[in-house]
Amino acid sequence: MEHGGGCRDDGLVSADEGRRPGGGFKGKAACFDAASGAVVWEFSTGGASATTCGVDRDGTVYVSAGSKVYALSPEGEQRWSYDLGTTADMPCVGADAVYVGSAGGKLVALDKQGGLKWETTVPGYIRSPSLDREGNLYCVASPFTLYAFDSSGEKLWEAKPEGDLPPGEALYEWANTLDIPSIGADGTIYAGSMPGPLKGEGGIPVSPGAAARGKLYAFSPDGRIKWSYSYEGSIPSEYLLIHSPSIAKDGTLYCGTSIWRVLAISPAGKLVWECNTGEGSDVCPSVYSPSIDSAGMLYAATTSGKMICINAQGQEQWRYDSGMPWLPSHVSNNMTPPPIGADGTLFSVMASGKLLAW
Repeated sequence: MEHGGGCRDDGLVSADEGRRPGGGFKGKAACFDAASGAVVWEFSTGGASATTCGVDRDGTVYVSAGSKVYALSPEGEQRWSYDLGTTADMPCVGADAVYVGSAGGKLVALDKQGGLKWETTVPGYIRSPSLDREGNLYCVASPFTLYAFDSSGEKLWEAKPEGDLPPGEALYEWANTLDIPSIGADGTIYAGSMPGPLKGEGGIPVSPGAAARGKLYAFSPDGRIKWSYSYEGSIPSEYLLIHSPSIAKDGTLYCGTSIWRVLAISPAGKLVWECNTGEGSDVCPSVYSPSIDSAGMLYAATTSGKMICINAQGQEQWRYDSGMPWLPSHVSNNMTPPPIGADGTLFSVMASGKLLAW
């Protein structure tokens, strides 16, 4: 899929054309054979849930679980681990380093042998970065902050598109941040936003104000806001999450949302179309930004266990429904955004550990 950054946000990442390493399972990472779906190997993470995997050009698999980052051989053998001392985000694999953010605000750069190259700390939760072609890092952190670092860890700038939020700690660790950004061919940085309630006086949830209605932001490489897009239609709750986009070859931005809809937005920040994937029939409304195949078809996974194919004009072509029952925790039915194999096969993993291929 077209994404723009040096790190992918796919639910799985391919080590080679025949194997699909995957995380997201409690206590293990696993590698599947792409043709048959058979488990090639499993790696125990000691009970902690594994994140999305990153894979290097030599086939080394990087995965985070709990506070640790693991490097695994293509055969699933541990090469090294590094402990951040706080919950680690999914690894981002660069040319010369592996970058990992964390819940404690620590961002580290590790060399390919597991040694610490540098670390920096910011207030709040910091996600792992996206990389541009020059090796600069773009990281989102709470509350609603985008940081830019060079490859040595020096901060280049920070941007707060929502300004200062009302006082109060985020009720959810991941909330009130921007989404991991996508980077366009011209260097524009696109980031959706993930709002959530704050802990007010006495622990009572309070709204973060205007920031509750998430937006898509476009930043220039020097941190200036080029434009922002806000969905103007009706929404089923106070909070609207807009995911960072998948980017088509013509520059069209395709964003998933927390309101059943996939949005197509022009490079100038104008809504082109919206596709409603299930309002009224689906009690779990979140849909991820879609993967894009070579013909421009879109494949959007949902937190309610569905895969939906949409054409470039916003018309649904087909859908797959796993039939998994919905639970408030979303654990049983979440379906990961699908990477697309060289032969056009789609791969997705459900939270239950089931690998699906189309």
